[in-house]
Amino acid sequence: MMFGLMATEKGVRYNHIVEPFIAMAPVCYFTNFKASEIKSLKPFKEKLFWLFPKSFGFGTFRKLPLANLCTNDWLRGNICYRMAMKTASVSQIDLDRVPVFIDNVFMGSSTRNLVHLLQQNHGLTYYDFGTAQQNMEHYGTAVPPAYNFSQITSQSLVEIHVKHDLLLDLENIQLLKNDLKGWSTIN
Repeated sequence: MMFGLMATEKGVRYNHIVEPFIAMAPVCYFTNFKASEIKSLKPFKEKLFWLFPKSFGFGTFRKLPLANLCTNDWLRGNICYRMAMKTASVSQIDLDRVPVFIDNVFMGSSTRNLVHLLQQNHGLTYYDFGTAQQNMEHYGTAVPPAYNFSQITSQSLVEIHVKHDLLLDLENIQLLKNDLKGWSTIN
């Protein structure tokens, strides 16, 4: 979200206010988006507001006893890990922490955030309100504009990611890095 803010005309001032800006696995480009589970929701994005009017996850999944199941060593290593931690390899995860991760994976988010993610194809664009008229009202254009990451001039940027992130591809990180001027990477 901070990249999006800093890439807007109004948000450029934050380039000199937020120091350092530490980005945890920023998803800004979608050319190599690997998350097949999320991509499979794309055809249903218009129905998500009907299913989850405000948010998804909160209370929906938290009542499931998944974390308790994952205290069993075999289940934790063979099922729970694969279910909740597709973002990293076994060597990068402390399997004893998997029950905690699973207990927090389904904390939820706004439905609009998920729909916005599903709208993306290449670079990150503003939210698409669904009609040219609504987009004109919000942006002055029929199609949502793309975020202009080259407007980010902060020299105090640090990005942190893991190699097997489900949403973040290393090629996409390079695309973002090419747009930015002040950049450090920790992986």
